[in-house]
Amino acid sequence: MVNLSTKYMGIPIETPIVLGASNLPLSPNIIMDAVCNGVGAVIYPTLFEEVALMEEATDVQKRKFEDRQHQKRNMFPFVRHGDLHAHLSNVRDLVKRLNAPVIGSLNCVHFNAWESYAKALQDQGVKGLELNYSLPNLSWSYSSRHTEQEQYRVIERLKSVLDIPVSVKLSPYYTNLLHHVKCLDKSGADAIIFFGNPMFPDIDTQTESLICDLDITSEAISPRVYPFIGKVYPNTVADLIGAGGVRNGYDVIKMILSGASAVQTVSTIYRHKLDYLSEMLTEIKEWMFHKNYDRLEDFKGLLSFDNKHSRSFYTRKGYVDIMVHSATVPKKYPMSPTSVE
Repeated sequence: MVNLSTKYMGIPIETPIVLGASNLPLSPNIIMDAVCNGVGAVIYPTLFEEVALMEEATDVQKRKFEDRQHQKRNMFPFVRHGDLHAHLSNVRDLVKRLNAPVIGSLNCVHFNAWESYAKALQDQGVKGLELNYSLPNLSWSYSSRHTEQEQYRVIERLKSVLDIPVSVKLSPYYTNLLHHVKCLDKSGADAIIFFGNPMFPDIDTQTESLICDLDITSEAISPRVYPFIGKVYPNTVADLIGAGGVRNGYDVIKMILSGASAVQTVSTIYRHKLDYLSEMLTEIKEWMFHKNYDRLEDFKGLLSFDNKHSRSFYTRKGYVDIMVHSATVPKKYPMSPTSVE
């Protein structure tokens, strides 16, 4: 019988599909339905330091905050001032109601804030904590090395004060992502998630204004994730998690073949609704049955850099071969020469 159980940051879960943190509103009932349809764990929506600070802010500070954060509030319209107590209360209630593990998500700026709010989330009973590093702080004053060193310090500190595992959600925007992952692993991260969906403004040419809004992730993202997971596996102690653009059960299989222990998904649920989760799991089970795999571990990392037959695809040789010898584009998009008289 096919067994889909795996581990997420060391936490046993029944299926490899995890409901990722989302700023799109998901009610507790919807989350519970997601678990009934096969989600192995739930990442609760992210707690942002700026929002948490509003709990104790004065009216003057709140007005200043409102002016500075206008675009951010357009991006996260569900967030209200002073939501810290409500956020923690909702996490606690969900932990009590849900059979699957609930994992907290946190995004902070200041070093001390990470510890303070991490402890608060742990006190609500979450099984683990996700550090949302998906959008690095951009600054003229600090080098990329400074930003990365701060992230290592945060992990090391939290691992020393928390009793629950800690994961890190990354963006792809690092100078040397592989080296950064190696350092995160050494700092004690229990899982590394590739990748978050960073938010960037668009431009409305008619009104000549910036637009900040939240939309579901493009389905074209997932092929950008496999190579990073495949190159990293099995060179970390941390679990590797795929996120972004997981469209179906076969995308989950691809992530696991690359070396992932599990995947996160949100956008697919919005596109196809909750019943689709069962279809994804059926696709995985049927594929495993036809391939004679009993467990996910039987094919985890089979097409990673660790496999000598796959290794060249992850190296410069693979890059050169694709760029020089690939005929895919000309075949798909043939171009006729323009006649010149």
